[in-house]
Amino acid sequence: MKSEKDNLTPQGGNFPQTLSDSRAARLLPEVIFFTCFYLYVWLEVDTRLIYHGGGLINTFPVFYRSWAFFLESISHPGGLTEYVSALAAQFFYYSWAGAGVATLQAYLLCLCTGDFIKLIQAPRLALLRFIPPIVMLVTYNLYTYHLLSAMAFLAAITAVCLYLRIAPKRSLRACFVFLALSVAVYTIAGGAYLFFALLCAIYEMLFARNWLRTAVYLLIAAVIPYIVGVHIFGIAVVNAFTELLPFSEKIFDIPFRIVLTAVYIIYLLPCAAALGVGLWRLCTRGPGLPGQTSASWGTVDSIKSGKKHEKRSKKPSITVPTIMSAYLKKLKWAAEACVLVAVGWGTMYLFDDEKTKTMFAVDYHNWQKDWSGVLAGAASGPNTEFIAHAVNRALYHTGRLNSEMFRHPQHPAALFLIPGEPVGDFKKIDTYIELGFINIAEHDLNESMEMLGERPVILERLGLVNMVKGNIGGARVYLGALSKTLFHARWANDYLRRIDADPNLDADQQVQHLRTIMFKNDYGFADFSSLDVLACLLERNTKNRMLFEYQMAFYLLTKQLDKLVENLDGLNDFNYPQIPPLWEQAILIYNSFGTAKRVNLYGRQISLKSRQQYANFVRAYRRYRFNKAAAMNELATDYGDSYFFYHTYEFSGRKK
Repeated sequence: MKSEKDNLTPQGGNFPQTLSDSRAARLLPEVIFFTCFYLYVWLEVDTRLIYHGGGLINTFPVFYRSWAFFLESISHPGGLTEYVSALAAQFFYYSWAGAGVATLQAYLLCLCTGDFIKLIQAPRLALLRFIPPIVMLVTYNLYTYHLLSAMAFLAAITAVCLYLRIAPKRSLRACFVFLALSVAVYTIAGGAYLFFALLCAIYEMLFARNWLRTAVYLLIAAVIPYIVGVHIFGIAVVNAFTELLPFSEKIFDIPFRIVLTAVYIIYLLPCAAALGVGLWRLCTRGPGLPGQTSASWGTVDSIKSGKKHEKRSKKPSITVPTIMSAYLKKLKWAAEACVLVAVGWGTMYLFDDEKTKTMFAVDYHNWQKDWSGVLAGAASGPNTEFIAHAVNRALYHTGRLNSEMFRHPQHPAALFLIPGEPVGDFKKIDTYIELGFINIAEHDLNESMEMLGERPVILERLGLVNMVKGNIGGARVYLGALSKTLFHARWANDYLRRIDADPNLDADQQVQHLRTIMFKNDYGFADFSSLDVLACLLERNTKNRMLFEYQMAFYLLTKQLDKLVENLDGLNDFNYPQIPPLWEQAILIYNSFGTAKRVNLYGRQISLKSRQQYANFVRAYRRYRFNKAAAMNELATDYGDSYFFYHTYEFSGRKK
């Protein structure tokens, strides 16, 4: 039978388990922090936008399911880390899976950094283990890709912790262990090996106080990349020493080079912690830890002996002060969790780039043909030509381009993104395909692939363009590559089967439609960017409704009303039941010119609503004696989404 004292133990049920669940309490900060981390990346960041890249992220990796790709990946130092990182990055395709990958990596960074701090016996620095996850959260919040850099760091810090646990006391054996780990780490993580070697050297110098091993380790660190990288793998000397470090060409992302400062923090943190703790103990000239000699400072053996001593110690008596102390410890862990979450949210607030997120989101939804997503994102986005371009495409596909165009900010160059910038080539590809500029789209696709790599969306469009042009052999190449990806293989395999059954794709509606609207003349990029766009648009094709509406929209934006009225015969070509509202407004303005010719409306009438709206606009404008500046606020409020307002002020009612 249990005594009354036994019933006070945690197993007895009366004691509130304050001692037995202290381990669970210590895990509370991690559980709360990484749960919030996952939810934030999943619901707020949306890794699909990073996967898409928006034409800006040029370091996102390609991944193919083939032995050839695997063997090519591991043919150089750091290749295995690149392969694993590329595989993990593909799951960014799904926001929930990408958030899981990001959270798992962040947790491992926290775990290994915390283990390193534990091994150098600096418990007061334990919270520093959360800095690498917060840094990674910043990179995701700014829509940059640094998974590979963090993965290389993770491989190196894991090897450091392994060395500190298994390194023998004797110098010769320790050097052999370091040498073996050096070859393995360099092969796996490339230039990140130098970080591993530096931390081991700092440990030997400041904690083990073994100057000989320190010198030997630094010498090995200088020799390994040269022998293994240059002479065995045959890579350039610079790459042999820098591969996968934050400033290497595979990680250095020019558009986001400022963000690399945050990545450097991940690498500098363990070094700074080890140097700080080591120098402090060296300057105090004490034995460092109770019961240790200077030779055994901070060694794993001392940690193990401390654990054994702890096990042999007498079990604490269960008293009221003991229970209160246990509850206070629980409150401490809860307070730490709250502080971590607050610091995380505060950091995200400081490094919140809503403009970049909106740009990425609008471009992603534009490529996915999610028109509601495009319009919703643009509603709160910045006033840029890229967003206006995507909005106009969404309005056309929802049948609202001719009625709601000026509810959104507009730019004359937004329809075609001309003159183009390198990043603009990526954003206008789908529009050019739909307009029939197949050759220009193919040129832009090749330019984008050279800049961004073999992205699945680029391979998919290249396959489509080659099928439209009848280059089935070239299409097979791109479809074959696409069939080896993780999440785009179904589309590619479906078209490969169609080609086998119908080599000319005569039964494919999309391909046949694009063939009927594509321009026969081969306009080069240089010619198209410099010529009058209308020279292309006037090549009439009665099956290309989108081209016609874009032509009329271009006339509206450039205020070429004479050309707009000259092309109203398209009302019959495309069977418009009535004149679109914005065209009606343009015709009314044109008719107000004294020298304007009579407009042929092809049997249609301008609506009474448009006539009344124009009369009211002129009446309101006249009250201000046609003073544009004085009348602007009132006119913008009542007519800001009309062509009347745009023609007067050359921007839509939404402020510039």
